[in-house]
Parts: sequence; C-alpha cells; structure tokens
Amino acid sequence: MNTLPSSERILSVTAHPDDLEMHHSALLSRADKAFAIIASDGEGTTLNYTQRPIDVARERRGESERSLALLGITGTYLALPDGQLHTTGYRDVLTQAVISSVLEHDITAIASLGESGYCGHSDHVASHTAATHAQDILAAEYNKEIALYALDHSDAAEIIVPVDRQRKLAAVAIHATQFQNGPNGAIDPTFWATRADTYDPLLERESYSLQHARVLAATLI
Repeated sequence: MNTLPSSERILSVTAHPDDLEMHHSALLSRADKAFAIIASDGEGTTLNYTQRPIDVARERRGESERSLALLGITGTYLALPDGQLHTTGYRDVLTQAVISSVLEHDITAIASLGESGYCGHSDHVASHTAATHAQDILAAEYNKEIALYALDHSDAAEIIVPVDRQRKLAAVAIHATQFQNGPNGAIDPTFWATRADTYDPLLERESYSLQHARVLAATLI
C-alpha cells in the first residue's frame, strides 16, 4: 500500500455536484491544496424531478459551492449537459479543462472515479476517460507527468485512505436535494437501504489504484 506524499496538490475530476463528497473527500483532505472540476450541474437527477432542470441545476450548484467551502476545496464548474458527458465533444471540453487546471494550479495528482465510474454510470466513466486523456496529453505535449488516483474498491487497490466520517457526512448532508437527512442534518443510514445503485458514504475508507501516463505520440484535442 502506497503512502500519499504530504505535498500533493490534487485535482478531483467528477461528473456531478455530489460525486466528490461521496468518493474523494478523504483523499482531498490529505492534500496540501485541493481543487475540483465538476463537469455538470446535475440537472438530470431523477431524485428532484418535480422542478425544472434549470432550477435543479441552480440548487445543486449552490449545494456544491457550500459543500466545497466547508471542505476547503477550490471548485470549477463547467455546466456541461448532465447525461451527455460521454459524447466526444463534451468529453473533449472536460479533458481540456483538466489540462488547463493542472497547468494553472501546478497540480501533482488527479483523482477520478475509476474505469468503471464506480457504478457504470456513463457520465462517471466519461469523467475518468477525460482525466486519463488529460494525463496522457500533459505527459506527451507538456512534459508534465502526474499521477492519477483512480477509485478502486477491489482487492487490487494500492492506496487506502481512512475516512473522517463526521467530516464526510457533514459535506454530503449539504446536498439535501439528493440525500434524505435524519436528525440534526445527518445522513439517515436507512436511506441507503433503498439506494443499491448509489455509493454508500458510510464506508470507512476510500480505495484507489495508482495510474501513470501512457506513452503517446503528440496528440492535440
């Protein structure tokens, strides 16, 4: 199992406003400085379908901004269409945004949702694909090799990060459009019994595989 360098400047690349809190909050808490790119505003959610998509997007963006402020993370919002990140044009926009953020903030590592996108969600998979593509281009075009921490809950995971559950649940609970809250604003554990398709934030660790850039010929988006 690898130990995370204490001087890491980590960029989280996710698809929706609550993905970071559920999947990367423990890892980012170990960073010297943490940044995030949130590709969409999550307007395609099926958990708040009584509102217009534009209103859902506004509300979810606000939740994300408050949550990232609590966690001390600098966020960038791309407002790409929820559910469409797998299309080539939008995926390329996300890839370029990752490259720009890495160069602007001197990022030393990227965190992604992994090859399977944790649950196979096409937007999650697309955000990982964009992160790996950016990693390869940065190595080939800018001579900047950075590590990528890919979410991996299999036995092959190389990096295990203990979770501060109180801190994590406080951030997740801000996303009230998506999560049923119990007393005192805490996540209601019984809510997860009906959400088999969703990551359980009550897990006590985050697990990652360490991915390095592939050798590429010069490639431009």
